[in-house]
Amino acid sequence: EKFSDKYKKGYYKSIAYREKGMTAEAQQEETILLESDKYKDYALVNMANDYFNEKKYTEAEKNYQEIRNMESSSFKDLAIFQMGNICALKGENDKAVVELSKVFVLYPESMYAIPAKLKLADVYDVKGEAAKAKKGYKELLENKNASEYKEYLTEKMLFISLKENNKQEAEKYYKQLQKINKETAAKYDEFMKEEEKTENNAQPVKKEEEK
Repeated sequence: EKFSDKYKKGYYKSIAYREKGMTAEAQQEETILLESDKYKDYALVNMANDYFNEKKYTEAEKNYQEIRNMESSSFKDLAIFQMGNICALKGENDKAVVELSKVFVLYPESMYAIPAKLKLADVYDVKGEAAKAKKGYKELLENKNASEYKEYLTEKMLFISLKENNKQEAEKYYKQLQKINKETAAKYDEFMKEEEKTENNAQPVKKEEEK
């Protein structure tokens, strides 16, 4: 009971320190919590996140992997998502695709399911797999649960449409982007004017009938 009480206090002290931005103090408490079966995953995830934010990806990965190896933890979805992010940051895009896909396949209700789908579409984009990237962005744009990413997704779809020279789609996403954020849409004003000019110049020419 004494040990249980010690760990419980350490857990609440860690939360309080983190809320105040006192990371070093929180980490001291979390080092003790690594000995506790109940709070070990909490300590590991905080330490992993700290390493991740410090760009110490090898150390972060080690801690996330330890969470994944645990019999049960409420942080497994986050650990897989973060390992997918690390793979993408290291340029290991094939591995990133596998890890990010696991998040929404194994944990469809997870709060990281939508961010994982978004990151996956970005990875496909980087890999040059345009069709898969476009499909991912489009599905998310139509998903009401991804509404917080609407501006980013609309801009992505506008950029892809322009790249594909799909004037109709480009016009549609351009108008949508103007409604969401005029400043963001303004970056594409010149492109859209060019498209309009090209369209106006490319009118069909009738051949004069021979007399």
